[in-house]
Amino acid sequence: MRIKILHVIYTFDIGGLENGLVNLINYLPEKQFSHVVCVLSKGKKCAERVKKKAIYYELGKEDGNNFLIPFKIASIIRKEKIDIVHTRNWASLVEGVLGGLLGGCRTLIHSEHGKEISDTLKQPVRRIIAKRICFRLVKNIITVSNFLKAELVNNSLCASFKVKSIINGVDTRKFAFISEEERIKFRKKYKIPESAFVIGSIGRLSKIKNYMQMVLLCNDLQCNNSFFIIAGDGPERESIEHEIKKFGLGNRFKLLGEQHFINEVLSTFDLFINTSHYEGVSNTILEAMSKGIPVIAHSAGGTPEIVQNCSTGYLIQENKQEDYICAIKRLKKDEKLRRTMSEMSRRYVKQNFSLDKMVREYKDVYLSAV
Repeated sequence: MRIKILHVIYTFDIGGLENGLVNLINYLPEKQFSHVVCVLSKGKKCAERVKKKAIYYELGKEDGNNFLIPFKIASIIRKEKIDIVHTRNWASLVEGVLGGLLGGCRTLIHSEHGKEISDTLKQPVRRIIAKRICFRLVKNIITVSNFLKAELVNNSLCASFKVKSIINGVDTRKFAFISEEERIKFRKKYKIPESAFVIGSIGRLSKIKNYMQMVLLCNDLQCNNSFFIIAGDGPERESIEHEIKKFGLGNRFKLLGEQHFINEVLSTFDLFINTSHYEGVSNTILEAMSKGIPVIAHSAGGTPEIVQNCSTGYLIQENKQEDYICAIKRLKKDEKLRRTMSEMSRRYVKQNFSLDKMVREYKDVYLSAV
């Protein structure tokens, strides 16, 4: 008999958390697992990338509390005969746990994937209490980095024996080296100068990602053939566009908007930049490394667990602007260093962060939980 999992998430639009769920559904053995995705709000663009059969529910939750949501989740659990309820992040925790209990499902799993900017501020007491209660009720807690695990335990939110770190995995067969001809082809497709030194990033345009700093980097880095790219969309887009225009960077900085062919976009990069204030573990950093793209990233959250400083890239302390510029200039100037870091990055990801390894670890958690 197959184990039926209800994945409760706030949205199934484009994002790192959502990408991880897509990979999990696509690669968990179909003979052992089936999947139901419950989207608390709206949006399921990622469903287009799911290759295996899955059932979807959208509950249309608006901002704020909706006390009917747990009852709707309970109804889904009974209708679909769910074996495991898996919630993700604070946005789905309380409703998912309550819904699981109301629906008669006692096998509850929660995972923590990262933070929004509001999560980095002091948490309201009622949220801390709610987390502690819910974490006592769930059977297992998964974090995408050891940093997140330590944070939960050190803040007395849960017992360490309940928490397991499973770092995101990447499909190293899909995200691989490409030829120079392919790189030029994709640069033409996305209207990027063929001979430019391309410094790029991929992610949601939200405050936590700190993409304003990339605009400042472009402005401060006085190199004629350097070209900056961000692929993604979000609430900060208008502000970023305003800053690009204010500094007169329109010919050196491009916002590609939301992109579905991430592999193609990454193929245009020479360097990958991550200036985020906080990361659980970035899928796009791992995908860039798998393609042999050196990474320069803020040393925050779980990032030091996947980027080896001075080996696969550079870790920047406290988001220091001058250190980003120094690292960019060093890699731009030294082609041999870029090649070495490229090979090291690819090798390191294949050895430590394969998609097969991640799926196997989730599979073990699910099987041991029921």
